[in-house]
Amino acid sequence: MNDLMPYKKFLQSFVNNSNWFVFIFCSVLGGLFFIKVYGIYVLDFTYTDWLMNSGDLTQHYLGWELLRHSSWSFPLGLMEGVVHPFKESVVYTDSIPLFAFFFKILSPILPNNFQYFGLFGILVYTLQGGISGLIIKKITNSVTISIIGSLFFILSTVMAERLFAHTALAAHFIILICIYICIVKRKKQNGWGNILKNTLIWSSILTLATLIHFYLTFMVLFFMVFYTINDFYEQKKPVNILIKIAVPILTLWLVMFSIGMFHSGSSKKTSNAGYASANLNTFINPAVNAFINNEDLGSPFLPTIPYAIKWQYEGNAYLGFGMILCVIFVFITIFFKRKKFKAMFYDKRFLWETKITSLLILSLSIFAISPRVTLNGKVLFEYSIPGFMYVWGIFRSTGRMIWPVFYIIMFYAIWVIAKEYKQKTAIFALLFFLLIQLYDLHNFFVTKGNIFSNHVEWETNLKSEFWNKLAKTQKHIVFLGELPEHNNLYALTKYAIDNRMTVNDFYLARKNTELISSYERDEMKRIYNGQADKDTIYIFSEDTFNAVPFLKRLYVYKIDDIIVGFKNKQ
Repeated sequence: MNDLMPYKKFLQSFVNNSNWFVFIFCSVLGGLFFIKVYGIYVLDFTYTDWLMNSGDLTQHYLGWELLRHSSWSFPLGLMEGVVHPFKESVVYTDSIPLFAFFFKILSPILPNNFQYFGLFGILVYTLQGGISGLIIKKITNSVTISIIGSLFFILSTVMAERLFAHTALAAHFIILICIYICIVKRKKQNGWGNILKNTLIWSSILTLATLIHFYLTFMVLFFMVFYTINDFYEQKKPVNILIKIAVPILTLWLVMFSIGMFHSGSSKKTSNAGYASANLNTFINPAVNAFINNEDLGSPFLPTIPYAIKWQYEGNAYLGFGMILCVIFVFITIFFKRKKFKAMFYDKRFLWETKITSLLILSLSIFAISPRVTLNGKVLFEYSIPGFMYVWGIFRSTGRMIWPVFYIIMFYAIWVIAKEYKQKTAIFALLFFLLIQLYDLHNFFVTKGNIFSNHVEWETNLKSEFWNKLAKTQKHIVFLGELPEHNNLYALTKYAIDNRMTVNDFYLARKNTELISSYERDEMKRIYNGQADKDTIYIFSEDTFNAVPFLKRLYVYKIDDIIVGFKNKQ
């Protein structure tokens, strides 16, 4: 027994004092929760059928397939055959470029059917648990509270709504990394070492975010700017601050260029900012039904409130009824202990950091609810974005910028409870709120899990043997008119990928519609002039085929309810 004492003491010390223990334990909790909800089938690298049965998720998977079968070029993210004869970046299929590039390198040794989206899913959950637990350990110095608190972040509705829908946007661990950096910040010494460290940290996070999804990049930029403002308050050296901002921005530009975000195939037009802004009720509206068959999966405690704009689910950040009660409890605590909290503001450092945090929250919130400010089902007011604020204008789903605020609120609530109450009382209170949170969100997670935890088989809409015959002679698919509905579009694109054909259009987050339309017009002129290509399958929308008589000069067939035309008789 005495021989075991050193190991027992080491283990006890590791559990009580090590941040690594909290990180690993909470990461395991996140991973186990993922498996409980989503099952294990999605972790099978060769199981791809589940990816072909959904809208945006299928787009992400086919984007990976298109990049995989494209030759290497620079910029690195360019795909061939997706907007033929042009190229487009994999960034605009939201296929998680970081993973797409890595597995493209390994592509020669990978099986024909290969997917990494299940791996990405369990990774974001493990990192969500681990990093949130680590942050709570930093602010509370309690292992137990860190573990309990991390479960609120693992139960995040904003992350769960995106996973396997807008999958890349589920990487909320990037937001947590930014919060961690800001929380552990200490007064730094001046010098080039400090400058190098700061620029390296923010350049790395910006690169990571950009290689996953650009919305996350923009959130990182918010944190970086306010972090640097805080640095200026400490150092009062404008040149140092300029370097700390300029180097990461330059790095970001180089990364964006390298993966093809500036490629001419992408649209140069701005999108409608506020197309999906956050509603002012975002934190208390249990409308967590996005991407789940449009079912009302609201709270057993709170009524679902209608949106003022159709797509406002993008800015939904329902805290969960347990966390809402936790926040209310915190407000009550602050009210009754207001003298103590007021005294904290005499600490200039605390006051300054409170101001910086408040400005960060305010800036993100204004961006999220703008430029169309809404409450419940009403638009309160809206305004035009000035032309010089071009960057703002490219974000349709401005509501997503509320996500960092969502997480800051939860960290703050847990910090106040841990700070103002004895540990046993704080643990009891957080467990109570956690149980309510679990009950409140149970139906949401069960319903979403049922979609992905069962093994499914995908059947293409292209049932006719005629398609197999065409695959031997045809090299291109050209869509004329409106794109087919998603199931047909995805089936045809998968058919093209499998048979090394090209398509002239696809469902992309951003694309140059003028360029694509111009190509379609040129193709119709060629058909009119009798110059249709014999190795091309022309696919028409019903309206286009009926409205343009000369298209009937082709040999036209209706195969699986799809109107197809050929130069030669088939």
